[in-house]
Parts: sequence; C-alpha cells; structure tokens
Amino acid sequence: APLFVWARRKAEDAPALAAARQRARDAAAGEHRRLLYVAMTRAAQRLVVAGYEGLKARPQDNWHDLMRLGLGEALQEAPAPWGGEETILRLGEAPSGDAATSKTPVADIAPAPGWLGARPPRQSAPTSLTPSRASPLRTRAADRARRQAGLLAHMLLQHLPEVDPARRRDVADRLLESRASALTPAERAAIANRALATMALPALAPLFAPGSRAEVAVAGAIARDGGEALNFSGRIDRIAVADDAVRIADFKSGSASNTANLRAYVAQLALYRAALAPLYPDRPVRAFLVWLGAPEAVEIAAAELDAALAEVSANSSAVAL
Repeated sequence: APLFVWARRKAEDAPALAAARQRARDAAAGEHRRLLYVAMTRAAQRLVVAGYEGLKARPQDNWHDLMRLGLGEALQEAPAPWGGEETILRLGEAPSGDAATSKTPVADIAPAPGWLGARPPRQSAPTSLTPSRASPLRTRAADRARRQAGLLAHMLLQHLPEVDPARRRDVADRLLESRASALTPAERAAIANRALATMALPALAPLFAPGSRAEVAVAGAIARDGGEALNFSGRIDRIAVADDAVRIADFKSGSASNTANLRAYVAQLALYRAALAPLYPDRPVRAFLVWLGAPEAVEIAAAELDAALAEVSANSSAVAL
C-alpha cells in the first residue's frame, strides 16, 4: 500500500524522501517520453508537434526540443502551410492534399427551411409545489409554535409507520425529545398523540400500511389555455399504491374549519393526481387532505379535483400560497 508522507521544503527532505522524489521525477520523465514514442509510431498520415513559449522559458525535455535533438539534420526548413513568412521543420515530403493547398470543391448549401428562424413556443417556468413545507401560517409567535408542532407531526408521520406498532409511542417520545428538547413534556406528548391518532384514522389505514411511502417527489406538466405548458413539481406527504387505487395524502397543520387556503390545497392535490394518473391508467387516484389539528381526513371528490385542475390550466396563480 502507498505510504503518505508530510513533505515540506525539499531542503528539509530526509534521504528516503529525497530518493522518493527523484523516483517520481524519473517515472514522470519516462512516461513523457513514452507518450511521444507512441505518437510517432501510431500516427496514420502525419504527426504535428507544436508548442508555445510565454514569459517563462519552455521546460527541458519538451517534445519540440526532443524531436529536434533526435532527428537533427533530417529535419528540413519549409514554409508554414498557413502562409506568411513563418517556417516549420518538416521530416519528409509534404503529403498531397495538404490543408493549405487542398482545392476540394464545396457542395452547394441548401437554403435553410422557414421553420428554422421561427420562434419556438414559450415555455412557462417550472412552478415548484411543496405543500408540506408551504404553510399559510404567518410568523406571529403563536403561529410559529403551531407551525413547529405541525412540522414535528410531519416528521413522526414519516418515520413511525416503519416502526412496530407496540414501540411507536416510545419511539415518538424519544424522537421528540431529541428534536424538540425546548418544548415541555406536555407539548411533546400532545404532538405524539396527534400523530398516533392520525395514523389510527380508518380512512388512512392503507396510507400507513406496509409498502406505503413518505415524502415522494413528483413532477409533471399540464396544458394551459393557449397551448403553453405548465410545469410543476412537488412532494407528496404520503402515497400508497394498491390494486384498487392509488391513494395520496397531504398533511396540513390546521383544522378542516380553516378554509382560507382550501382552494390552493385542492389545486395542489389535483396537480399531483394529474402527474400520477398516466402512471396508473387502470386505477383511480384518490386524494386526501389530512388536518392534523383534529385530526381529520377529508377525501377530495374526483369532480372537485377535475374542476381545480381546469382552474389551474386557466390561471396558474390558483396554486400560489
């Protein structure tokens, strides 16, 4: 195995390190010459060796000097093929069809088609939707506390379904103690109770069953009025794919009585449904709004989702929170 050594100034090298440096230089020089040999023996028609010299002198053993040293008088001075007064050193006769003298006729170029200069349809900028993170709550102290409680409940609902039911309460308490130590024991207990009660809702049983998934990224596009495309992306809080249906859930921190942003929430679910429907054409996509404040699960009717999607197609601001 290679041995790593802390190398400082060469003047301070120990004998073993100085010898190692020299071996590395010798190996690099050998590889440098080997590559030139490969180029000289593998070139099919011609080999051009060129270089440059700036403010610093060119390094020793550069390919250009090695060629002059090795070929010596066999190199003949000749005019540079690009014209002017510059010259080059050439070994052998100039090959026929040299770039400077080639007279190969150029075929007539067909005129460009008319569509080439046409402006392409304008694409709308992607609209990023992450309902789990886009809370309508403001930054007042009480609202911040509710938002923190909602995010912690989200976290529990993401991880607890993978835990044995008999251990979920203990795991929830330990997670909250490590993630929210600033909260009182009573506040942490209330959040754990809310998450466990949400998981116990009968309508959501498939969404927390084995095989269900949390925080699933989704992206898609729908046609807007006028033919433009609306690109969107987001993250589904919970999804379960079963033989009878695909179920998706979006968690909200408030309660069902808070209807201020309901239209936007339904529009988000409608977009998620539109992205998933082509993937599962043989089964319906059922969408649930889950209110963690109660907790309560509300399934959004297919007709309501269709209407919301039509509204988004006409006016993408319908999904702005």
